[in-house]
Amino acid sequence: MANDNGRADESVAVLGAGITGLTAAYFLQQQRRSPVVIERDKQVGGLAKTIEHKGFKFDLGGHRFLTSNADLEQFVKNLLNNRYLIVNRTSNIYLNHRYVKYPLQPFDAFRKVGYKQSLFFLYD
Repeated sequence: MANDNGRADESVAVLGAGITGLTAAYFLQQQRRSPVVIERDKQVGGLAKTIEHKGFKFDLGGHRFLTSNADLEQFVKNLLNNRYLIVNRTSNIYLNHRYVKYPLQPFDAFRKVGYKQSLFFLYD
């Protein structure tokens, strides 16, 4: 059966209700498709969710959004409809008993973890 735009109605399975799965479902819906999101967990969000255990809350992954893509940034801002916070934060990696800036900065990494490990970072 055809819909209003002449395209056959079709359901599309989306595996996982993390950020990527939910975004895929959103764009499929924008194209007048019928996404069916399949998630094995009881809560959506993937690694970008907070779970509660014995009265404590734990973040499974980072709850930060960083991008240099202006279109993507505007899409997320529109999607969240001003329900977000802008917070200046710094991140570090604790490595070999020292804090190294993240994202890695070559001179900082070289100074704090040494020549061999810095070369490995660049290679990897």
